[in-house]
Amino acid sequence: MKYFNIISLMILMIIIITFPILAHKPVKVNAPASREQPIWIEDHKISWAAYNQLKKENEIHYYSFKVKKNEEIYISLTIPMLERLKDFNPAIALIGPGLSDERHETDVNLNVKKDESLIIKRYEGGEPEVFFEPFTRTSYYRKQILTIKAPVNGVYYTAVFNEKNKTGKYVLAIGEKEKWKVKDIVKLPKTWWDVRIFMEKEESTYAVAVGAGLMAIYFLSSLFK
Repeated sequence: MKYFNIISLMILMIIIITFPILAHKPVKVNAPASREQPIWIEDHKISWAAYNQLKKENEIHYYSFKVKKNEEIYISLTIPMLERLKDFNPAIALIGPGLSDERHETDVNLNVKKDESLIIKRYEGGEPEVFFEPFTRTSYYRKQILTIKAPVNGVYYTAVFNEKNKTGKYVLAIGEKEKWKVKDIVKLPKTWWDVRIFMEKEESTYAVAVGAGLMAIYFLSSLFK
């Protein structure tokens, strides 16, 4: 029985370690997210996800990152699969040097500087595609994707805003390269918890957490018998 429990724990750890290839690394969103104090993305090539929310009308969230010339910038937006958010369609904008000769038009003041250009990507599809994320067992509406090669070296900004002054939750993904360190794997239980609470799955999350805790206590107690 003792060896069975050890093997079970090893299998559980293997499953946990293999899950990160399916998930983005979470971004800390406790910064102001303003143009003056944007949320900083350490490496725009790594796959990051910001689970955030536009809480007020006319609110704009800014994320910034440093890019070298000809590096690909990848940005995508998904919306939590909640009935009230099905028609929530925030726009995303890329702001930075050398993007285009003409600025894209919007009535929202995005604080674009004289030496910067602007690209806006809106969701223009019909019924959104649904994406299921297996690690957290959560689902999302796929919205728009923006990809472009950086024309010059510089700091670029991504802005998330709603032109109809609606509020709601969103998930902004930046980068596509999956790269997880040991410290990220250690944080997986917290990531799983935070994402599920963000997705408003409190009851089932509490139930699974209690079950997992009881199972862990049983395994550990069996090891020391």
